Amino acid sequence: METEQTINLPFKYNCDICTFNTSNLKDYKRHITTLKHINGVKKATLGKQEVFTNTHKFYCKKCDYYCNKKSSYTKHLTTVKHTKLEDNETKLLNCDVCNKEFVNRSGLWKHKKKCFTKEVGALTHIVGDSNVCNTINHTNILMKLMVEVIKQSKEIQNVLKEIAISNDI
Repeated sequence: METEQTINLPFKYNCDICTFNTSNLKDYKRHITTLKHINGVKKATLGKQEVFTNTHKFYCKKCDYYCNKKSSYTKHLTTVKHTKLEDNETKLLNCDVCNKEFVNRSGLWKHKKKCFTKEVGALTHIVGDSNVCNTINHTNILMKLMVEVIKQSKEIQNVLKEIAISNDI
């Protein structure tokens, strides 16, 4: 049985900045074009300053909107979202369960999906409160109504299938 032997080639190409070593010229050229190397070179020449910052040129404090192009910023200034916030016409929307405030309906809707499940979990622990009982009863009624609508939908589908079959004959 033969054993594999690894051949250790001497490193011909060394990058002192990144501690990258290779014996292949193509690998070394590829390394020089990487962000790791470019950032290393800039840090070595500039000192310990941050090289690439994620700062945006334009920022709207009212909408928490960031962008780098002036055209994008001016387009944002004409949007309905910005103009409503600018005119202070929008009133804050509150979650019925936890009273958290939201600027738009979509944020409230996404929150309610999560908050409702938390509410149902909390309701199982509390039994004596009348509001809790009303909420549980309301949920049960909604579930029964949904099941009834589904049954009626299936019945309508069956009738339509029978009509389609009888018309084909």
